[in-house]
Order: sequence, then C-alpha cells, then structure tokens
Amino acid sequence: MPLLVLVKIGGFYAKLLNIVDKRNHSAEWQEFLSESINSFKSKKIQISKNPNKFIQFYHPSKISAYRSKTIFTKEPDTIEWLNRNGGTNKILFDIGANLGLYSVYYAKKFNGKVYSFEPSFKNLELLSRNIKLNSLQKNIFIIPNTVSKNSEIKRFLQNDFTAGQAQATSQSILENNNNFYKETQNSIDYQVISFSLNNLISNKLVENPDLIKIDVDGNELEILEGFESLRNIKNISLMIETRKETEQEVYQKLVMLGFKKISRRKDNSVWEK
Repeated sequence: MPLLVLVKIGGFYAKLLNIVDKRNHSAEWQEFLSESINSFKSKKIQISKNPNKFIQFYHPSKISAYRSKTIFTKEPDTIEWLNRNGGTNKILFDIGANLGLYSVYYAKKFNGKVYSFEPSFKNLELLSRNIKLNSLQKNIFIIPNTVSKNSEIKRFLQNDFTAGQAQATSQSILENNNNFYKETQNSIDYQVISFSLNNLISNKLVENPDLIKIDVDGNELEILEGFESLRNIKNISLMIETRKETEQEVYQKLVMLGFKKISRRKDNSVWEK
C-alpha cells in the first residue's frame, strides 16, 4: 500500500512538472528518481564461512533484484559447478554475464580472474557498478562485445532497456528462428563489433580459460564455431545453456572439439576434457 501511494504521488508530480516545464529544461525530477533507483542494493550475501567473504548487487529493477535474491536457488547447478571447478589460478569466461552474478561470485570466492562478456548496454552499466561495489576491478575484465564465429560488425537486438533483462540476440539468430523473431519484433537494435574467441586468444587479448560458462540467447553454436582453438586446450570444464532449436548441433560441435558430456540439469549441461 505505501508503495502504491508513492507511485501515485510520483505520477502526479511528473504530470505537474510537464505542465509547468513543458520543454523539460530542468529534468531535476528525473535525475533525482534515477539516482534514488540506482542506489538500491541487496543485503550482504555470504559466500563462505569467512564473515568477510560476502557479495552485494545493485537493484535498479525487479528482475535485477530477483536475480540476486535467487543466486543460490534459481540455478543451483551453476553455483555447484563453480564451487567444484573453481580456483585461485583458474580463469573463467562468463559469456552472457548479465549483471555479473556469477562473475562477482567466482572472483570474490576464489580471488580468481574472470572475463565477463556482456554486450547489452544496460546490463553493462549494472555489471560495471557491481564490480566496483564488490571491489573486484582487478579481477574482472569486461568485454562489451558480442561473441560469434567471425570478427565483424553485426546487428544486435535487445528486447527492452530494463537492467538485468536477459533476452537479446544477434541478427543471424533471428534469421533462423521464427519464434525468437516474434519475441523481438519490438526490440531495440544497434550495430556492434563482434569478435570470435579465436581472434581474442590468438592476439593475446585474453588468456586461455579453465572454465567457460555460456548463457546466451540462441547463438551458442556461433560462439563455439569461432573457438576452434578449444581443441588445443586441455583440462577445461564448460557449462552451456542450450535451446531445443540448436541443441543437437551444439552437442555435435562439442564432441568434435574433444569434450565429453558429464551431466545435464534442465537446459544446462556440463562438458569436460
């Protein structure tokens, strides 16, 4: 009830400002609201028996609040996988990092290095703020580009501007997936530079990973096709979320790259070699 009253008051005040300042020269109200919303943080989330080992996340939206509150329950297999395979000297590729839940968790728990791949500009802002909030600027490296088979400029589509939303994809996925096209007809799109992981590694821009988490919206196969150098990397564990449309092709590709499937829970499967 108190929240509803505040929303009503805020809406009334916004309408009043539109009447008084039709050209919106000041925008002080918007700035005040934005600063207030962006200041909300989660409670401290304990990640080990050490009382000093905790993480926090900003909550500028319902979905971002939900993600941090359910970090241990929404996808417990991801946390289990990180705990089982993580280590101080092990590097994580977090492809589809979103607001940085697992990047922050891994870096803080193991003091490990993470490359966080996240092209969505709204999630990118939240990711960078969460990294700073947890004092992990030296551990987590952001790569704000899409990952695909080739290094090229691609059209990138995002369903909305809400921080923490996950549904975004590249044009090539839409061309081969009618259902995804329907979901993104009213999306926002822009051109981005896309890199292949082969390119990043061969140019020594990133190091070889020990763990790879791939959680993207449909272009899992493209990512793997641009990472042929995986054949030459040993002792690596990979967790990937797949869609029915591409699942079989993704599995075949992983086998060709030398991986064996270890387990599967819902849409997530773990592969190792």
